[in-house]
Amino acid sequence: MRNLARHAFVALLVFAVALPFLWMAYAAFLPPELVYAGEITRLGFSLENFRALAPEGFWGRLVYSLGVSGLATALALLTGFPAAYALREGAPLLGLY
Repeated sequence: MRNLARHAFVALLVFAVALPFLWMAYAAFLPPELVYAGEITRLGFSLENFRALAPEGFWGRLVYSLGVSGLATALALLTGFPAAYALREGAPLLGLY
């Protein structure tokens, strides 16, 4: 019985924490007119809210940004792994260590 009460409490806590996120996700797909009018209990579906997030030229900039960050990550890995291996094996690095 004690274990059941603990599970019920955890389930209630998870529900209380998840509810605002679920409500926010639900409201994101409602038409803006319903949200601004306060009629968020009516059913509706719209992607108009997401169109405002992607202005003209957004996707090109996003692809460029992802390319630059991917290149920087690859460069860091290409230099970091050999340095870490050398430090692990005790090899001197340019006579400095």
